[in-house]
Amino acid sequence: MQQHRHDPSQDDPSQHDQPDSSASGCVADGGAGNEDYGVGVDSEVIDRWRRRLPSLRRSARLFTEREHAYCERFADPAPVYAGSWCAKEAVFKAVSRFGTLTLDQIEIERLPSGCPCVHLPRTLAALVRVRVSITHDTERAVAFAVAVAIAYAGPIRMEAANAGCEALG
Repeated sequence: MQQHRHDPSQDDPSQHDQPDSSASGCVADGGAGNEDYGVGVDSEVIDRWRRRLPSLRRSARLFTEREHAYCERFADPAPVYAGSWCAKEAVFKAVSRFGTLTLDQIEIERLPSGCPCVHLPRTLAALVRVRVSITHDTERAVAFAVAVAIAYAGPIRMEAANAGCEALG
């Protein structure tokens, strides 16, 4: 199997403009071949997040409203916050090779199946498909993300995107 490498000199600079952060990163492949990928992993100590809970609940800086709502559904939200943060960090590491983004532009949504689904800025969502896995035990949360380049230029189709995320569950 031949492995393809990303050539930054071939990047379209218009793809690196400030993106629309409401766009989904869960896009359908459209049948195009995958030419490049990025991986990311992150790990957090859950007690650190438990100590930060009072300030986390008042802050919109680290998590979106939907992310807060999901985490707060649990009797002990600290592992869920830690896992969500790990997912954002892992996605950032996996996707950053494809363009510029900040952690607040990444949203980790949970689908009805419980599967995490990544939402990215529109310009990056047009370039990569991202999958993330989150786990935790009593002490640590860990997330692993894979971003695969796509050659899909059509409209984002949420039904196909959600089906792809649900398949990971």
